[in-house]
Amino acid sequence: MRFVLLDRSQMETIHLASLDVLENAGVTFLSERARRIFREAGATVDSKNKNVKISPSLIKEALRKCPSKFNLYARNPKYNLEIGADNQCMTCGGEYPYILDLETGARRLALAKDTESITKLVDALENISVGGSYLVFPSDLPEPIVHIERSVSHYKHTSKTIHWDSEGYVGKSGELGATHNLELAAVVAGGIDELTRKPIGTVSICPSSPLIYDVGLTDDVIEFVRHGVPVLIEPMDNTGATSPITLAGSLVQTTASVLAGMVLVELVRAGNPVVYGSIPLNTDMHTGIPAVGCPETALSCAGGAAMATYYGLPSAMSGGVSDSKIPDIQAGLESALTMLTTVLAGANWIRVVAGALEYHFTASFEMLAIHDEMFGMAKRIARGIEVNEDTLATALIKRVAPIGGHYMAEKHTLDHINSERFVPKLCDKRTRGDWEKAGSKDLVKVANERVKEILATHHPDPLPKDIEKELEAKKKEIEKRLLKATASA
Repeated sequence: MRFVLLDRSQMETIHLASLDVLENAGVTFLSERARRIFREAGATVDSKNKNVKISPSLIKEALRKCPSKFNLYARNPKYNLEIGADNQCMTCGGEYPYILDLETGARRLALAKDTESITKLVDALENISVGGSYLVFPSDLPEPIVHIERSVSHYKHTSKTIHWDSEGYVGKSGELGATHNLELAAVVAGGIDELTRKPIGTVSICPSSPLIYDVGLTDDVIEFVRHGVPVLIEPMDNTGATSPITLAGSLVQTTASVLAGMVLVELVRAGNPVVYGSIPLNTDMHTGIPAVGCPETALSCAGGAAMATYYGLPSAMSGGVSDSKIPDIQAGLESALTMLTTVLAGANWIRVVAGALEYHFTASFEMLAIHDEMFGMAKRIARGIEVNEDTLATALIKRVAPIGGHYMAEKHTLDHINSERFVPKLCDKRTRGDWEKAGSKDLVKVANERVKEILATHHPDPLPKDIEKELEAKKKEIEKRLLKATASA
């Protein structure tokens, strides 16, 4: 079941407008390394202005090399993922500075201990497919080593796949964050060659709007691509501020930005997976404050998913977010409407969503559990109604209905009970009397209790002892070097 936002003619029009922008206006690549790669491929490069103009033929050739789907390999094979086609999954993300305390509900700065708890929680939640180690930015760790600590926490507390944000050049060390994450990942994957053959994670880059690729982040992604890591290109175009206020115009800019990054990836390593991503924002022109929990976000995500399908690329959209400050009715309303639209539009990856509140600033344990359930419901709606001889149940109806019977004990009911119905973990379906006897708890209270139960009882698949020992040694080696560089700077 799909929501079709753009017809073929409209997608073609957006595509041609994006080509026009790339060929005649170009994109700013601040990285000399990237400009050199483009120059050698025949693009028009203005070194003074750091502008790169990309021809339609270069874009067409890069698209020809891009796979329409790819695989991610988890430490536990049951969590392996195929990204693309009709597959849909959800993940955390965001590097949010704040979190709502699980005990008090008060907003506070995120801490390293939260990363461990979030990752363990995500390991237990069935509808979140990628570990949550990048949901928050711990304030109690030295900034140069945050990416290292989060990655190691992921490997220790979940056997699901990982996602890295591009880090750029770390502190004063002159080293790329990619090199650290690749070294650590290679320990878990069984070597760098095995990591390239069977990637255990993805990396994202958020180009600055309008149409600017940063030095460090771009160089970081180039290093990841050299080792076969799939790349999510996720512009954060802000309608009315850093992109046109019209959704069509903003979609042209987003598409142009994604295509430019895609060409660079394919020039570095032909056939490397690229995901068409988007984290759309919308500035309230009355207040100047950006917002995400609005209809325009849903439409932008649906439009991005449509353009990804047009190009035959996997897609990653951030539908499902909210501007609410707490897990309340507003959070549920905005998250549900933007998520359902994005899922029905066919986005392969619902990204930077799970656990998010307050315009990508604050994480919530309760919202993480609620988003998990919400995505399960959205996927069930998207699956639609299957119509065949078995599901029509005509023979069964003709046998049961004339005798005034019921279907509760029929084999047909038992055969379909687990596939036809979505069974919630949080939403209450009992009578009012039973609900009152159980304490008259609202959804946030139920989610809070479920989170605490998971954290108290769930035990993720442990790392093999030899791998954990090697990982710790590698972590200490890298951190010692980075902190020494910071101290001497």
